[in-house]
Order: sequence, then structure tokens, then C-alpha cells
Amino acid sequence: MKAHLYRIPILVALVVAALITPMSESNAYRYADIDLEFATVDNESWNLTDSGVLFKEKQIDHNNVSKPYLSSWTPHEPGRSLKFQINPLSPDTGLKQRVEYYAYRSAPFEQTIHIGFSFSVHSDPSEIKSWVLISQIQQMGYFVSPFVGLELRNNNGQMELVLIARNTSYYWIDGSNGPNGGRIELGSFPIEKDDWYDVVLKAHPDPDGDGVIALYLDGELVVDWTGALGFPEGFLGRPFIETFQNAFGIYRKAQEGELIVYIDNYRVSDVIFSAVP
Repeated sequence: MKAHLYRIPILVALVVAALITPMSESNAYRYADIDLEFATVDNESWNLTDSGVLFKEKQIDHNNVSKPYLSSWTPHEPGRSLKFQINPLSPDTGLKQRVEYYAYRSAPFEQTIHIGFSFSVHSDPSEIKSWVLISQIQQMGYFVSPFVGLELRNNNGQMELVLIARNTSYYWIDGSNGPNGGRIELGSFPIEKDDWYDVVLKAHPDPDGDGVIALYLDGELVVDWTGALGFPEGFLGRPFIETFQNAFGIYRKAQEGELIVYIDNYRVSDVIFSAVP
């Protein structure tokens, strides 16, 4: 298991950020704090309860998937992680495969959130045949592809973590791409099987051009982007509302390979230092 000197560089950045943050914004609030130390997974619903807080499993697209499992495999010892497993399924079925938990729901567009978690992939890159989401931010009202997503990809035998975004020029809605394509790719980063990685993602949706995405990977700021993010209410005549939700786990198009991902210390907060896994 690879160790990451995560907190040293990021804490320097956070101290600087704290110095320029107004006092009214300095009181951190976690909308989700899933450390899994005292968690249970219901055998029937697969819902997750952590320290008395319920996190609902989406309960859709359970096509040859396994119930999430609380595992001792974690970089935060002593502790536990949540094991997600998707089993092989022919792409000829045209189905999706999903095991995902809602972490935070019904957030207004004017809100900035920070999502942090640790993850490890226990599968070879060859097992990834198409797109795989492990964390997403999705607009509510009309459910389409997320406007912020962290994906896994096989790039000629090298596994990568990919950050994507969508807006009124880049989208995939009801089988059609936007005028400039289906998504914006903001960055891709090599990852290795069985290594643990720490992610902190900042997101502020704004379809008019003032949206923000920042991504820290193992303490290093690797993406700092501004632009249109998300869709205005009623976009393309669909019932979009300027509210969003966040989920994590595995969501993919049916693929022949088995995929196993471990996730730990999944946090959603209004300030970045409170989201560090």
C-alpha cells in the first residue's frame, strides 16, 4: 500500500485560505461524514448507516452487482473502508450497472461544496472497458449525466482518474450531444492498482459562466478551472432545477470485466479543510 504525504502540502494551502476567509465562513459544516468506523450495511435495502446517519443506496441498475462490504483494507488504520464490486456483464445487454450512495441531496446552485475521500482500485486496467463513475454531482429535476464527475479509464493499459464537467455547450441529454460535445475533460491522472489516493474536489455550479471546479490529488492542486457549469432551469424544455445532489460508489455501462473499488472517509463540507479524508 503506497503512503501519500497528503496533509503536509494541503495544510499549507489551507492555512493561507483560512487567513483570507471571512470569519462568517470559517465555521466548517459537514453535510456528510462517512468514516465507516461505526457503520452498517442493511442486508435487504443495502442502505448505509454511519454513526446513526442514514445514507440511501440508489437501488437501481443492480445488474450483476454485489452488496457493498465493510472491509479492513484502508489507509486510515485502524479503520474500515467500503468495498464496491461490479461483476462481469455482457455489453450486448445494453444495461447499466450501479451501486451508489447518496451523500448529499437538494443543494442549491449558489452553494459551494467540497468533497473529499480516499479510494483504491483492486482491479487491473484491462477490466475497464468503458466509462466508470466513482463520484458524481448531478442536477436535480431531470436526471441526466452528471455535470461534475470523477471517472476511471483504461488508457492503453494505464489506469487513470479523469475529471469531467458538463454545461449548456457540452452535454449528453436524451441520446444527443451538446453543440461542442458530450463533456469537458478537465484532467486525467495515472493511478495504480491497490494504491490508495486522496481526493478533494471543490465545485460551485453556475450555468452563466462563474462555475468553479478545483481538484486536489494527494495534496497537489491539479485542476483549477472556471466556466459555465450545470444547466439553467428549464434547459432544452426539460424540468431542470438549479439544485444538485452528490453520490459515490460505482456506476458504469455493462462491461465484461470485474471491477472492485474501495472508498473511505467520504466527506462533504462547506469548507475545504473539513473535507480532507
